[in-house]
Amino acid sequence: MSVSSMTGFGSATFTVDSQSYRVDVKSVNHRNVNLRFNLPPALERAEQAAAQLVKERLHRGAINVTVSHQAVDGKGAAVQVHVDTQAARALMDALQRLARAVEAPDPDLDTLLRHGDLLRVEAAQVDPEALREGLLEGLGRAVDEVLKTRDTEGRALADDMRARLARLRDLLASIEAQAPAVLAHFQERLKGRLSEAAEKHGVALDERRGH
Repeated sequence: MSVSSMTGFGSATFTVDSQSYRVDVKSVNHRNVNLRFNLPPALERAEQAAAQLVKERLHRGAINVTVSHQAVDGKGAAVQVHVDTQAARALMDALQRLARAVEAPDPDLDTLLRHGDLLRVEAAQVDPEALREGLLEGLGRAVDEVLKTRDTEGRALADDMRARLARLRDLLASIEAQAPAVLAHFQERLKGRLSEAAEKHGVALDERRGH
């Protein structure tokens, strides 16, 4: 007997341009495929392709797919730093002129950064196609784990069903073995009651009709 459960869980990680992601897939019983995705904004464009992959491999069940953005190889979030060098030079020149005018020490970099909006820090951009391919690869491995856990639970269900069927067969065999004796016992009880009733009412009992 081959039984496959609809309950399963799987996870996997994938890395794109030093950006690490974790994929978690959870499946529970449902008559059809019911998909729910929770993706970071950078991966939302890949949801349709991811849904197609899941539907092709997990044909039934209520399935939740969650993708979370992890740290960047242990270095924290990846960023791009933009420096307005032209503005920095102009500001430094102005500060130096001011320092000379008031006979103050020459300004340093710390002074420059405190007085000018010269740096802009943004999250690093990752190629959308590379993200899509990474997601599908990681999702595929997570689905592999779901299928393994489904098979494991299916085998456990099959073992339980076989044990229950064996118990039913044993009970049926026991009933069949006891049936003649039980039948004879009830026939004797019925015969006795008929005899008592016939004697009470003065009626002759036809023994031939008692069989």
